[in-house]
Amino acid sequence: MKQKKITFITIVLLLIIIVSFYFIITVLNAKDNIPLQPNELELSTNTPAGNDSQPVATPSELPHPTVTPDTIIPSVPTTEEVEQLLQSLTIAQKIGQLLIFGIEDKQLTTAHQKLIQEQYIGSIILFKRNINDEQQLTDFILQLKQQNEHPDIPLWVTVDQEGGQVNRLPEKFPAAAALAQLNDPTLTFDSATTMGKKLAQYGFDVDFAPVLDVNSNSKNPVIGDRAFGTTPQEVSQQAIAMLQGLEPYIVTVGKHFPGHGDTSEDSHKTLPTINKTWEELEELELIPFYAAIEQKIDALMIGHLYLPQLDAEYPASLSKEIITHKLREEMGFNGLAISDDMVMAGITKQYNIGDAAVIALQAGVDMLIVGHDVKLQQEVLTAITSAVNNDNLSMQLLDEHVRRVLTVKLNQAS
Repeated sequence: MKQKKITFITIVLLLIIIVSFYFIITVLNAKDNIPLQPNELELSTNTPAGNDSQPVATPSELPHPTVTPDTIIPSVPTTEEVEQLLQSLTIAQKIGQLLIFGIEDKQLTTAHQKLIQEQYIGSIILFKRNINDEQQLTDFILQLKQQNEHPDIPLWVTVDQEGGQVNRLPEKFPAAAALAQLNDPTLTFDSATTMGKKLAQYGFDVDFAPVLDVNSNSKNPVIGDRAFGTTPQEVSQQAIAMLQGLEPYIVTVGKHFPGHGDTSEDSHKTLPTINKTWEELEELELIPFYAAIEQKIDALMIGHLYLPQLDAEYPASLSKEIITHKLREEMGFNGLAISDDMVMAGITKQYNIGDAAVIALQAGVDMLIVGHDVKLQQEVLTAITSAVNNDNLSMQLLDEHVRRVLTVKLNQAS
């Protein structure tokens, strides 16, 4: 009887072990077969911050944060100083860091004070209309910077100073084409060094130069002698010489990505179309941009250019495909992406400027130039604020843009 009882208990134990083992195998198989959601897949293939050569999950593709901001892993390189500053800013202050506003007058006004102190605009662009002479310019820039009430984040004063027909300074500098005709990059470097020193002397922080466009279309009404040449090789050589001359003194912004050279229309007046594939652009227009990225250029200006073979819906300056997927992921650019002036007809003929500003930020633009018209500037500011409040522009994406701006500002100030 005792023998039978032992045998019965043994059989029961064996059955329990077999059932348990079957249950464990079933659960493990089920877990392995659960499909990843799209955002989980993107996060699972993300690469460490700072590795620009590999594609990473982009800000607008990531899920809305469900954790506190200080636990979010940013997808752009950062520092403890940048993160502390970022967390100290209000939403209004963050938005202000993304805007570059033009102003009227040649001396400080209460309107300028309001922009900087009450609306927290982080950057100002000066045009020829703002400049008389050396002393006036020096004093004006100093007065503007004195209105900045944030001690750790500089107010940027920016300018379009290329030389030739786009010459804002009291001093005259030669056009790109004139320098290129000398066929000596050393002379271009020397000219750029002199210009960079002058810009810094006045107090400028950012220069929207050099021009990286290849002047490959003789009917182009807007580039012309602003370009260093008609081939990508000569443009690359000369533009890099200018970049190297400028960069010790000022933040440099190459333009107009992905290339404004092969157009017969002016984006100030309309939206030019460039009917080329990405492969065709890589054979010509993109070569100088690749060279500038290799030189670690601080920023690139995105042109108001329609490339239907890349994005049939949006122009380059509003295109996530062109800015995020092509420029950042494929070309490896991790600097600032800055829009061309949003008041240009290439945008305003097609879009409400406030809507366009939000679309541009969603697409990957970090900073927006709104160079003219107080009414349009306020429309942009209101639209971005509403988009953030309504979660049409996520806090995570807003923070990524601000993180890039703060990184370059702090590097430039150091």
